Order: sequence, then structure tokens, then C-alpha cells
Amino acid sequence: MQFEAVTAQLSVRPADIGAGHVNNARVLEFLEYARWVWFRRHGLAYTDGPILPLVTRAEVDYRKEIFMGDIRIETRLAENGTHRILFEQSMYAHPDGLKPLVTAKVHSAFVGVGDRRFRTFDEFLAENGRPAL
Repeated sequence: MQFEAVTAQLSVRPADIGAGHVNNARVLEFLEYARWVWFRRHGLAYTDGPILPLVTRAEVDYRKEIFMGDIRIETRLAENGTHRILFEQSMYAHPDGLKPLVTAKVHSAFVGVGDRRFRTFDEFLAENGRPAL
């Protein structure tokens, strides 16, 4: 099974701005929103299932200031291991930004909601009615 890259679009609002540009914590929320879009686009339950993904590590490079306006975030699955996956994400000014404002590598693992034990990516896929990789 191949997972395609997904692009999410959103608008920077005044509440997102601190010190004249988007606050770094808000950038993490934007990236999470884009991962939600990625999961939904692939028919995977991200927030309400017996097995859920959680972030275990985030490496974020803030390359340029982000100001008011529209942005787009490209999210792709870069690696899929047994117990973790790696997303690569790039944030651009929309519609014509060519150089990324932010790049990120976000590692996710899977946990059972009831027992809080780690689960495999294949178990997560099976819970969502998708074949194992």
C-alpha cells in the first residue's frame, strides 16, 4: 500500500501572531493539523479509535518568519517501521511560496487506548480496515 503526500491549507490569524510573526508553538499546532489532514485523506482514524498515533519526537527547523496570510503544508510518510512512522513536513507561503518557511521530521508511534501499550503500524491499519504493509 502506498500513501501519497497530502497538502493542507490554512490561514494565519491574528491570534497566531506573537512578536510580529507566528509563535513557534503555534507552528507545532499547524503541523499537527496537517498530519490530521493526512490521516483523514487516507481514511485513517486519528483521534477516535482503539489505537491512536502519538508524537514521540519532533525535529523542527524554522527557516523564515511566518506572517499573516495563507500557508500550505505538505506532509508525506517518509518511513514506516514496525512500531513507528516518520513524517516529513514542509510549510510554505501560499499560493506561490517556493522555499519552505518550516521543515520538520515528526516521529509517531501507536498506543492502545484501553491498555496504553504500544502497538504496531500494521495493527493501527487493521483497526482502520486497511491491509498491512
